[in-house]
Amino acid sequence: MAAARGRPLAPDDERRVASSEALRGAPRAALERLARLRAAAHGEARGRLWLESARLARAARAFDDAHAAAESALGLLPGPGRASALLERARAQRDLGRLEPALSDFAAAAAAESGAAAFQAWWEAGRAAEARGRWRAGAAHYARAAAEPHRRAGEARRRAGLLWRAAGEDDSARAAWERGEDEGSRFWLGVSLRARDRARADSLLAAVAAVPGYTFYRAAARDTLGLGGWPGAVAETGAPGNAEFAAGLAMCTAARTREPESLLGALDLARCAADAGFEGDAERLLSRLMAGDPRLVPEGVEPAPTTWLAAARTAYLAGRPRPAIVLAERALRAAEGCADSLRWTLVPWLYPPAYAEHIAHGPEGLEPALLYALIWQESRFDAAARSSSGALGLGQLMRPTAGDVARWLGEPRPDEAALFEPGRSVRYAARYLRWLLGRFDGNLAVALTAYNAGPGTVPRGWRDVVARGGDALWVELAPSPEAQDYARRIFAVRQAYRELRPAVASR
Repeated sequence: MAAARGRPLAPDDERRVASSEALRGAPRAALERLARLRAAAHGEARGRLWLESARLARAARAFDDAHAAAESALGLLPGPGRASALLERARAQRDLGRLEPALSDFAAAAAAESGAAAFQAWWEAGRAAEARGRWRAGAAHYARAAAEPHRRAGEARRRAGLLWRAAGEDDSARAAWERGEDEGSRFWLGVSLRARDRARADSLLAAVAAVPGYTFYRAAARDTLGLGGWPGAVAETGAPGNAEFAAGLAMCTAARTREPESLLGALDLARCAADAGFEGDAERLLSRLMAGDPRLVPEGVEPAPTTWLAAARTAYLAGRPRPAIVLAERALRAAEGCADSLRWTLVPWLYPPAYAEHIAHGPEGLEPALLYALIWQESRFDAAARSSSGALGLGQLMRPTAGDVARWLGEPRPDEAALFEPGRSVRYAARYLRWLLGRFDGNLAVALTAYNAGPGTVPRGWRDVVARGGDALWVELAPSPEAQDYARRIFAVRQAYRELRPAVASR
């Protein structure tokens, strides 16, 4: 609009345009715009522009430019701005593979700050050292992060213990986990104590195993003790529509949940649309519910677990398992504080027997529960799923990978449309996972992280990590946070499918 009127943009508006250009995938244009602004700026204002340029250059993977921009910002910014410039220079050094200068800058940035900013600097230093296998250095930096007042201090303490364990410093690892209150710290403390205090160790693990639902730590604790999770006795009493079940949930959530009429009306409409075959309309209504549309869920209102469960059932009825799983997860979260038997009743709704005709027979000789978990994690059973990186279908395979699998199977290279076929996607995903298992000595934990991040990301020393702490330690220390979360989810969901054994009801 300014250009149409022949007017120049104000400097602040120019910066906003640069941010917009970066967000729409044009970082070079954004950097050029900031360079023009810098030419007219002076002092601290120029330093802030250099700092912004460093961030954008790093996002564009121009790490040398990012480093140079952070250096320029350092010479112009005082106080907190200087700490931010140090942090950006540390990130550029890290991305350039210069670990020691990066760790030095992270430490300097943390020393210049406190609280959340200091935590972030120490946390990133820990991550940088961990990524290079510098276990002791990483543990020390995580411990410094844990000393800062921050909501993730417990996570930092747990990771410090993991790195001490990988370094063979078991006493230091136990000391870190002793101070942790989260589920992961209790699990690892239990594991570390089994050789010296079996009674306390098993008590810690049993407490983790007893919590309703399926997480990595609960699944691992149950496997360690040989316990099951699913009690198996609540399936009928907790059937949707059962008055006793609904009354129990209402009683334990009454103080923080209520049912606005607009929400109940929308659910009725979505259910009618699904019954009438208008699945897309039903999904759109449910999407508004999940997004917190204020026309359906007024501000400050938390729907009851039964409401979320009704929405999940409608999504399943409409043939939309992805939103159904999300809605069932919300039902379980909304039931926090309810009796374990009531919470367990909600759990099976997270794990549908979708595409059983392609999965239940175990293609490539793989356990069906494992394949269900893989597809659950990859696409939540959305056959039309397409990721931002171009992964396609139920198994979220990239086209080059799918081409390799087709060649192994003696089939023509598939086009894009073929990868959205459920049967082919499951079959190719199973074949690719089988190949990865062969490459990594049959180790499932390593194969799963390779499925997620690529086999080239697995470091040569993976066997040392497994030898030190088993598959669980590898999952915790896999090459990236994304790969770690990915493998954790699959091990948890595999146990859910093993125990629940969902099946399609006969009609």
